Amino acid sequence: MSAMIVWLLATGAFWFLTNLASNTIEANVQNYLTRVAVMAVAGMAIGALASAVGYGFFVVTILLIAQLWFVRRKIKALAGVNSAVATKYALPAFLLIAFATAGSYFFSIEACDATGRSCKRVFFEQLYTLPHLQPPAG
Repeated sequence: MSAMIVWLLATGAFWFLTNLASNTIEANVQNYLTRVAVMAVAGMAIGALASAVGYGFFVVTILLIAQLWFVRRKIKALAGVNSAVATKYALPAFLLIAFATAGSYFFSIEACDATGRSCKRVFFEQLYTLPHLQPPAG
């Protein structure tokens, strides 16, 4: 039961952190190409943080993509713009999610010895990391 609670708390924390980063960047970075680049870097940093604590980003990715899809639909309906404009506005946030997901897997790569029994994290071998937080089975 405690593993499920820790996993749910981690999911909520990374959902909150990703939303906070996306909203902050949207509010403060006005140039579109700069916003795209900052979102990509922030996504990688969030993914690296997730990897450092042993969290796989897959479930948060699904939640955030669904959330952004609804935001895109609201932009399209409320602002009266076409689908391409709404997608262009939401694209940097989608990139943040994609880079966070890729980063969480990229930074969790492990190098194993020839026997396959002794493995260590390639990027975070000097830091203590928790075991991978997996969704509870069943």
